Amino acid sequence: MKMILLLMAMGGGSTATMVEVAPTEELTVCSEGPQDGDPVVLIPGLSGCAYGFRNLTPLLHEQGLRTIIIEPLAVGESSRPGDVDYTMTAQAARLGAVLDSLGIENVVVVAQGIGGAMVFRLAVERPELLAGFVSVEAGSAEAAISPNIRNTLKLAKVVAKMGGKSLLKNRYAENLKKSSGDASWVDRRTVGRYFRGTGRDISAAMDVMMAMTRQTEPWAMTPRLPEIRIPVIVLLGGLLLTKRS
Repeated sequence: MKMILLLMAMGGGSTATMVEVAPTEELTVCSEGPQDGDPVVLIPGLSGCAYGFRNLTPLLHEQGLRTIIIEPLAVGESSRPGDVDYTMTAQAARLGAVLDSLGIENVVVVAQGIGGAMVFRLAVERPELLAGFVSVEAGSAEAAISPNIRNTLKLAKVVAKMGGKSLLKNRYAENLKKSSGDASWVDRRTVGRYFRGTGRDISAAMDVMMAMTRQTEPWAMTPRLPEIRIPVIVLLGGLLLTKRS
């Protein structure tokens, strides 16, 4: 485990550090706000990035909280190695390794989409790391990506090789709009920031997503949900579900 002293502009005046959790596996970690404040950890989903929390983090900073955004492997600006374990169990272990490297435990985590599914597994395997969990549009998913979209990914890779990067970027923007209750936030700048990590090497990004469709989790999450003893808040569209330990 080592911290790579590489700082990159992430927008909104923030910087990010690349944390190496294994050879070829580097996760982007962005820390902002009062350095003496209690930390809150934020995890984006598969199509998200640190930039996606730009409106939330200032509100937390105003409350005296420090925010730490961790982009999972193959998300945002984090690395996208081809031949590694992309199960959500492995991804959860990487998140835990980052928290270990920062000396953080008993922390509240906010995670979206598949990032939330990773945190459910982290709550089971490393309960000492979490004090509470806010799950945004996430559940106890048993796969990061459905095998059913494998042909779609193959086609996207062919399109990218033929110079269709802008076409894929436009399709990406359309999917963001379709998944949003209010799509007014999906402007050109935002799409550019969200797509930047993927757009840097679309072929590699497609290979990683293909690898995710072939992954099999070592254990099922749903039967182990009762093992989670921390408070959990689940946000699903207009619904708010809570679980108290």
